[in-house]
Amino acid sequence: MDIEELTRFRLFQGLDEDQIAHLLFGKGRRKRKYSEGKTLYYQGDAVEGLHLLVEGSVITSMNNEEGKSITVETLTAPSLMAPAFVFASDNHFPVHVEAKTDCEVITISKEQLMRLMATYPSLMMGVMQIISDRCAFLTKRLRGFAITNLKQRILQYLRENGEIKNQNEVAKVLGVARPSLTRALAELEREGLI
Repeated sequence: MDIEELTRFRLFQGLDEDQIAHLLFGKGRRKRKYSEGKTLYYQGDAVEGLHLLVEGSVITSMNNEEGKSITVETLTAPSLMAPAFVFASDNHFPVHVEAKTDCEVITISKEQLMRLMATYPSLMMGVMQIISDRCAFLTKRLRGFAITNLKQRILQYLRENGEIKNQNEVAKVLGVARPSLTRALAELEREGLI
């Protein structure tokens, strides 16, 4: 982890390298490394504090009892995981978090985070901005599922990502079975939309 790189992370705007090092490596912090493919957190695990992905990338997904899974997003360091749930009444991970690459996570306990936000107002503003942005992202994502059909979601995915490299992964992102995605892609092609 490069402290200089973290100074550009929105959470740490306005803090210098020494202050960031104090935030990440002082009392009340826990550092863990995970190898590719390992589970960091299961859906339903308690959110014990602020979980900062400082190296690597993870995939977040929601799973139901029948084994159906939908990919919510891929997070790349530096990034916060489930920041809106740190202070929630029901503070449990809403998603399953798996290491896409080798990664490292630093957790700052809720109690220590409260003290740090009182000491560093810019940290508090960063946390609030990230939580607000996450809410906006999830609202947009939910709207996409609630009021658009599969072909519209495919076209939106293509506008945002340019292409489909792996149909299995895109099917998980869109929350459909791969054969349904293949049929919808064929229809879009016949209609001249792709």
